[in-house]
Amino acid sequence: MNEIKTPKKPMMFYYGVFLAVIILFNAIVLGKKISNYRSAE
Repeated sequence: MNEIKTPKKPMMFYYGVFLAVIILFNAIVLGKKISNYRSAE
């Protein structure tokens, strides 16, 4: 557990998860806005 490895893989992993969360959040928000516009019409 004390071995020091290159932090490239963990950083890229967390970065990918971070991007995935943002994309999902934006998709949900945009989806709600689109549904609201459609229902308004």
